[in-house]
Amino acid sequence: MAKLSSSEAAGRVVDRCVQIFGGRGYDRDCPVERLYRELRVDRIWEGTSEIQRLIIAGELRKRGLGFLNLPA
Repeated sequence: MAKLSSSEAAGRVVDRCVQIFGGRGYDRDCPVERLYRELRVDRIWEGTSEIQRLIIAGELRKRGLGFLNLPA
């Protein structure tokens, strides 16, 4: 769950950075471009977000909501 939420949040942040830099955000000289490329690879390295969601849903179905240790 941590991998999914952190990779999704990082994706939103870097996407926003590319938007701020505009066309220059895609230029190889811009550090944001490298972050965007590396983050994209990291998001699919250990399974896509959709696969991570399926794994989490399977665990919730198997263990129930107690798995989350949510306060009552």
